[in-house]
Amino acid sequence: MRFTASLAGLLVCAVIFLANSPEVSAESNNDANKLTSTDVLTLLDKSSLAEKLASKDEKKSSKEVVKYVVSEGDTLASIAKSYETDWKRIFNKNSNISNPNILDPGITIIIPEGSEKLPDRVGDLQVAETQVNVEKTNTQASEQSVNTYSGGNTAGNGYAYGYCTWYAKQKRPDLPNQMGNAISWVSSAQSMGIPTGSKPKVGAIGQRGNHVVYVEKINKDGTITVSDMNYGGWAVVTTRKVAANSHYYIY
Repeated sequence: MRFTASLAGLLVCAVIFLANSPEVSAESNNDANKLTSTDVLTLLDKSSLAEKLASKDEKKSSKEVVKYVVSEGDTLASIAKSYETDWKRIFNKNSNISNPNILDPGITIIIPEGSEKLPDRVGDLQVAETQVNVEKTNTQASEQSVNTYSGGNTAGNGYAYGYCTWYAKQKRPDLPNQMGNAISWVSSAQSMGIPTGSKPKVGAIGQRGNHVVYVEKINKDGTITVSDMNYGGWAVVTTRKVAANSHYYIY
């Protein structure tokens, strides 16, 4: 870039020198005099254009990838807030994150650019989890109710009846209606300042993939008893034991 500007300056100096030098031949002097001030300005304009293009290329090539090393306690929501982006975009960008609710300290993630097009890994994860839930049989539940649920007043529940999110809202009416699909509940809670963590508590909502459950009881054998809807079938409420570390929790 600086080389182009210097070259233009040398060219102008050379023209002036040739035009005024007594040692050049008459023919050469006449040719040099033919280079008018307009010609010199044209050369300078072209040089300036070349310099601008070189500057643009230099900025483009020097654009650095923004990387972040995950620390203890970090969440996709907190990282996204720091970089003024969305947690889903960070998850979609980084294939080394398998669960959007669990970040291993020490891993390096890349912050996506605002205009960057990314694959929908969140959507793919939802589809995969839904397929797994469909394949589950009713025999996996220790108890199972009929397709109705009389859990009290449903006023204020903005989720679709028959799904796990509707049931979780019924059990925890204090939680907002704007938490999205089950897969985004923990991240949404974190962005809203609602406490979350990896240890189960009675009354907490547990999330695993695209499914949420309600913690009914903590057992001495390292399991928890949970209840949920749409695990054994649409609008079906089940109660079963699962490993305590199998979910991430909203308190």
